[in-house]
Amino acid sequence: MIKRLHLIIILFLAVFSNGNLLAQNKIVKGTVISSTDNLPLPGVNIVIKGTSTGTVTDLDGKYSIEVNQPDAVLKFSYLGFLPKEIKVDGKTTIDVTLEEDIKSLDEVVVVGYGQVKKSNITGSISSISSKEISERPVATLDMALQGKAAGVQINTTSG
Repeated sequence: MIKRLHLIIILFLAVFSNGNLLAQNKIVKGTVISSTDNLPLPGVNIVIKGTSTGTVTDLDGKYSIEVNQPDAVLKFSYLGFLPKEIKVDGKTTIDVTLEEDIKSLDEVVVVGYGQVKKSNITGSISSISSKEISERPVATLDMALQGKAAGVQINTTSG
C-alpha cells in the first residue's frame, strides 16, 4: 500500500513539474525610439536571433514578442539605423534606442514613385548641387538647369 502511494505521488509530481518546465515562455514588451529625436519608430523588425520568430513595432514604436528561451537575443533592425542586439536575460520589458547609420543613408535613392537601392537603379540620374546653381548668373531656375543635366531639355515659352 505504501509503495503504491509513493508511486502515485511520484507520478503526480512528475506530471505537474513537467508543465512548469514547459511553461517558460515569456512575453517581452517594449518601445523602440530614435536616438536623434526620441520619437517612436514604427515598422522596426524584431527577430529572436537564430530563429524565424519575429514581430514588427506598431505606429507608436511598441512591440510584443513571445520568447521561449531565457538566454535569447533580440535583434532590432530598421532601414537607415544601425542594427542592435540585446540579450533578454529574463527581462519582460526592453526599451531600445536605435542610432542612425549615416553610412547607409546614401545607399537609398528616393524617386518620384518610391525608393530604390542605389545599386538597383537602371536609369540615368543627374545631380546638380546648389553651389553650381548659385554660381550661374541667371534670372530663373530653369535657366540655371539648362545644359547641366544630360538629356534634360528646357523650353522657354512666353505667354
